[in-house]
Amino acid sequence: MKKQNCNPYVPDLSDPLTGRFVLQTVLGFLSIHFLIWAVVAQMLQVEWLQLLNHWDSRWYSGIVQKGYAEKSLAFYPFYPFCIIAAAWGTGHWVPAPILGALVSTLLFLAFCGSIFSTKTSGPLRPKTKLGWLLFLCWPGSMIFHSHHTESLFLFLTFWTFFHAQQRRWILASLLAGLCALTRSHGVLVAITAGVWVAMNAPTLGWGPRVRRFLLSGCLSASIFSLFPLFQYYRFGDPFLFLKAQSLWTHAQTWKEYIGTFFFLSPHCVFTYMQVTHYIFFLGLWTWFVYFRRQHPFFALYLFLVLMLIPAQLEVVNVFRFGAVLFPILFIAGDWVALTFPRAGQWGLLFYFIVHNLIITMNYAASRWSY
Repeated sequence: MKKQNCNPYVPDLSDPLTGRFVLQTVLGFLSIHFLIWAVVAQMLQVEWLQLLNHWDSRWYSGIVQKGYAEKSLAFYPFYPFCIIAAAWGTGHWVPAPILGALVSTLLFLAFCGSIFSTKTSGPLRPKTKLGWLLFLCWPGSMIFHSHHTESLFLFLTFWTFFHAQQRRWILASLLAGLCALTRSHGVLVAITAGVWVAMNAPTLGWGPRVRRFLLSGCLSASIFSLFPLFQYYRFGDPFLFLKAQSLWTHAQTWKEYIGTFFFLSPHCVFTYMQVTHYIFFLGLWTWFVYFRRQHPFFALYLFLVLMLIPAQLEVVNVFRFGAVLFPILFIAGDWVALTFPRAGQWGLLFYFIVHNLIITMNYAASRWSY
């Protein structure tokens, strides 16, 4: 009698990505995170309304419920405006943290659908299963179904880059303005889009390219200017959103700023999670060094984000800031899938998943989760 092969089947993460795989993994992703939050809520006797209102979520809830105060102007208005519009549309019977989580989840699903609804390829859509999974399992991706700006920003960024890739520079510039109106990193998207639409026109000389870059910036700035205009009308000062940043720690000298790159800031403590944040920070820099020539526009975007992180004297926000860097993670995942042996692919994915689950539990328990 022939002996049966009992070796377990290990999926090949270098297989081409399909819409069915995306759907299955997203449903699993949401189900596992929901189960984790349900268990933590039961163990800590925390209500869902409180669980979904941790960290920056409570700032957005305050803006939705009471409007802007001078301190809350550090949080940009497009996401709260969307939640206010959704609250009006639902008759104001859904609490802000729950409504925000629902809207963010729908926007994340819209982003997933956008990847397949367009005819884009390459960096804006992963080629392999691992390219998708490294993005989905990035630590901190729980932020895509919680009361935060990231899902809206992710959706807007995708369409900004898509239109820039298609050389529709006016649409790309306007969407970049909405990105800037959503969170501070949107300014970096606007800069990247401006460079992209200017340089992605081989028939133009340097003069027209510079003019296009400036026009792109003006279009983006015209959208963003709604925020300073509102502050001037409401509080008499169009720059209160910059002054409100003083509530958070920032580097005061170049020495402090440079020291953070090397884990030398006094705010950098040798705990397991802080070291893990630094490892992911260095990993993103490795991507920049290795892929900057093949993907110059995304390398520019990544460079600007990475240069901004140490301004807070620590790199503990790398999970949150990195979660929206979908082209970076798509490219990295595809490269690992086509270069590393299967054991290495699964090892890296396992490392991502472990920390993804830790951060998901931390958010429910109101521990640091960005």
